Amino acid sequence: MNIKLHSLFACLFLVLATLNVSGQTTTSLVNYGQKVNTRNEASFAYHNNLVYILYVDNVADDSLGGMYWARICRYNLDTGAKDWSGNLFHTIATDNRNGDNDEGHNDSTIAVDGDGYIHVWIGMHNDKMKYYRSLSPGAYTSFGDFGNTFPGYNDTGLELKTYSYPVAATTTNGDVFVILRRTAWYYKNGELKGLQHNEKQDLYHWNNTTKTWTMDLVKKQDGRNAYMSNLYADNDNNLHIVTAWSQKHSGDNTFQKGTYVRYDVSANKYYKADGGQVNIPIDVDTADADKFYPGEHVWGDAYTEIQTPQVTVNSLGHPVVMYPYNTAPNFSQTNPSYVVNIATWNGASWTRVDNILSENIANHTRPPMTYTGGQINVFSRNINNVGQLTSSSDEGITFSAPVALKGAGNSPVQALNYSPNTDLYINKRELFRVVYPESNPSTNVNPTVSLTAPTDGAEFVEGTTITISANASDTDGTITKVEFFDGDGATNRLLHTATAAPYTYEWTAAPLGARSILAKAYDNLGGAAVSINHITVVASLSISDNELASKKGPTLYPNPFSEVINFKIHDGYKKAEVQIITVLGQTIFSQGYRENQTVEILTDKLATGPYLIKMNIDGHQTIKRMMKQ
Repeated sequence: MNIKLHSLFACLFLVLATLNVSGQTTTSLVNYGQKVNTRNEASFAYHNNLVYILYVDNVADDSLGGMYWARICRYNLDTGAKDWSGNLFHTIATDNRNGDNDEGHNDSTIAVDGDGYIHVWIGMHNDKMKYYRSLSPGAYTSFGDFGNTFPGYNDTGLELKTYSYPVAATTTNGDVFVILRRTAWYYKNGELKGLQHNEKQDLYHWNNTTKTWTMDLVKKQDGRNAYMSNLYADNDNNLHIVTAWSQKHSGDNTFQKGTYVRYDVSANKYYKADGGQVNIPIDVDTADADKFYPGEHVWGDAYTEIQTPQVTVNSLGHPVVMYPYNTAPNFSQTNPSYVVNIATWNGASWTRVDNILSENIANHTRPPMTYTGGQINVFSRNINNVGQLTSSSDEGITFSAPVALKGAGNSPVQALNYSPNTDLYINKRELFRVVYPESNPSTNVNPTVSLTAPTDGAEFVEGTTITISANASDTDGTITKVEFFDGDGATNRLLHTATAAPYTYEWTAAPLGARSILAKAYDNLGGAAVSINHITVVASLSISDNELASKKGPTLYPNPFSEVINFKIHDGYKKAEVQIITVLGQTIFSQGYRENQTVEILTDKLATGPYLIKMNIDGHQTIKRMMKQ
């Protein structure tokens, strides 16, 4: 869906939005590599106040046949102190004396786990895993080679695991993830050969509690390539994954589709943007593929449509995907016609904004993106290699005109959110800090909104119709709409849009669990305000069986309970099953008992709060609500 605004509104918004981003302050913090090999894009990560920049040196080591080393620059954000390691990691880049130079594919990624250990992947282009981990927290000069600790490292034949294009991220629980493109293989005359189709995406997970790696094959399809992915870790322990799919692996490839999936780390499940659970591995041409870009041409043609996407989430928790898009009918590597497009999940579908920069960008550019300072920020370089920033303060619907990143040099290659109003980013030589205004200046006064129902902390039995109501007003204009969202702690799903008062909605079939009800009001100048109340939807209580209720039923005491529940079946019954169920419907205890048996059910490990005790006695069922204190 292409979004086109009326020219008057577009001009007005552009003036306001340009003010939003022009107030940012960009500061160069460190030139990390005076002799950096700029054919390789560096990578960086931070932990607390320390930034670690991984880069390839540009001085060939004669003792290694002209191979280049990788190093780390450490920068202290509090003191400004900067330090460099010595030579740390072998790379696949040489100065061509052996005729095997591969500088352009010496991709790297770096992450820091919750304990401060540094994880590095570098120097792979269809090679076995090259993974290094620091020998102690923060030890940026001392690493061990732990590649063989990865699942499948010793696999052979068609399952041989060789990789390119690693991308890593750290989730809020301190776990580390890395996703990589796996080479495809086939046999010809008994010899194993690389296949230019069927490339896959493997996601590896470092559990920071158990200190072990596991692997999920997340993307694959016979005859297609899950070619290159990017990761974004949000503040709710979710990992967002976007992938560019290629029909061919030849020359510049023909990237023609793009998919999104969210991995809930706590639940160990994968979801589409609409909250629907999906199974892995995901095939791009099935219903499990959430296509933010479905492709405009059929498989089999020679089009290159998109380049590698980036992803973040907006204030609603909705994914926002940036992807370079080729507008030329015939792709030319020497004269590309790429623009930057945005796909945003609006709560019901993917919407698309084309050419947010209103100009072309260079071939193979993959602009980094953040959500910081209350706005989505895209770091790019124009066709003249000038670094620039464009932002959206309305969740990814419209974008400001590009503003030069003054003093920021050229070619932004990675950006990370550091604080609510601060980004860090690197180009090929320097680390920069971007500070956004704490509030976006504008003549518009934002509206106000307050949820009047349901009340904060309310509890509802599943199946109950929940009335959602809000009051909204605007002192210098009018309210254009109020949106109601259902939030489950990770994403927000649009329930209803009210365009006129009274702003209300009757919600049926609310899912079990803790929910966040959001009301977001918009005014006629694009200002917005949000009100949030929290509720819990609990499992329904069954009515006691009449026959069981007419006799002397089972005994359960005390209520409230602390460490034990005493349970007894009375005369006339033979056997019983007792289950303890959370108010969200999860069975956490189940045990069978015989006639006249009095038992103590140990409950000392249960958390305080309400529980449902379900009893099935000789085929009759009853449920009792009890409280752990």
